[in-house]
Amino acid sequence: MPPPQPQPASSRRDPGGLIAGVIVIGIGLFFLLGQFVPDIGRWIPLFIGLAFLAAFLAKREYGFLIPGCIIAGVGVGVLLSGVVDDRWSGAVVLLSIAGGFIAIWLVSVMLRAVDKDWPTGPSREAAQALWWPLIPGGILVLVAIIVLAEEGFESDLLQWWPSLLIAAGLVIILANLSRRRRDPGP
Repeated sequence: MPPPQPQPASSRRDPGGLIAGVIVIGIGLFFLLGQFVPDIGRWIPLFIGLAFLAAFLAKREYGFLIPGCIIAGVGVGVLLSGVVDDRWSGAVVLLSIAGGFIAIWLVSVMLRAVDKDWPTGPSREAAQALWWPLIPGGILVLVAIIVLAEEGFESDLLQWWPSLLIAAGLVIILANLSRRRRDPGP
């Protein structure tokens, strides 16, 4: 049996042309929508973030997840700031950016639970290094709470504080499930 011959470059799978085509279509759709939707510029950060997230889904590279989540968080914040009362808009943007950082951690934990070699191998250090987004995300949440407190959010906070407990419980459950999948016990 003869050894396999290298295939010509033209027959290799090159996703670059496909990705370029999708980008051109996306830009065209954006400008077409701009003719019918007023103030479409507010959507630009969200679209850019979603493009990075699409690249992350296609390539599974951590380098696309980070800007995708952060820029999408900024985009959500920009959109929500136009909907909420002006006194809340700053805190909403901060919480949205914090949500982007926390989304990096959540996606990382979920992928690590499924694929123990993701993103850098099975080492314990690689698994532990995935928690870094909680630091800027947590700081942004605290700053947003301070901003909200200065705007008279205390009465609303008293009403919604159980949702903070629910969120904390979800974080604990996800961390526990991730740990169980990495270290199956007897």
